[in-house]
Amino acid sequence: MSKDELSQNKSSSSLGDDWEIDTNILASEVNTLSVNEEERISRWTRLLGVTNTPNPLDNWDQLYNLNNQCALRNDCRKLANVLKNTRSVPELESFLTLYCKNRGTDYIKNIGWVKILENIMLLNIPQTHEFNVFFAFTTKYIPKDLRPQSELYNLFHLLLQYHDPQLSNYLDSLHCYPALYSKSWFGTLFSSSLSTEACLELWTLYIEQVS
Repeated sequence: MSKDELSQNKSSSSLGDDWEIDTNILASEVNTLSVNEEERISRWTRLLGVTNTPNPLDNWDQLYNLNNQCALRNDCRKLANVLKNTRSVPELESFLTLYCKNRGTDYIKNIGWVKILENIMLLNIPQTHEFNVFFAFTTKYIPKDLRPQSELYNLFHLLLQYHDPQLSNYLDSLHCYPALYSKSWFGTLFSSSLSTEACLELWTLYIEQVS
């Protein structure tokens, strides 16, 4: 698309710059619904059905032999730094290695697991429930197919057209389609775009609505 066409699209759209701050407004509104940490943890474990589930980390083979084990370990080092070393690298590596094995998959970089785990660990869930909460949450709510050709993006496009046709048409005019900008939203359930507190509140509402 030429610069003239782009300029024309911008000028012909009645959208203002205000739409760019919608995520900040959403975060502010979500924060007003805040519940205390203990109540949130209780809701999560109950609604995810893991209250009485044994912790798999108490009994596993402790074999660190994934094909992408080095990449996993490096990401665990970064996560430990983000968590200010409140969790050790071996502890995080055990967690994610067992997670991958239980899912029957190799570790995949930049898929969103580490960002989600960061937020869940900041929630201070008792370690007896932490692994099961993470496993249930990611396997239940994250779409299995995030490839560019996934039908997920077509469905999102239809929803956007229905709820905000003006914004949808504007993005289409720029050839900016959902697969280009929404993968991280679905892959991390917005944890890559929202503050930790706003994200946890949004997840709580999501778990309650879906459950």
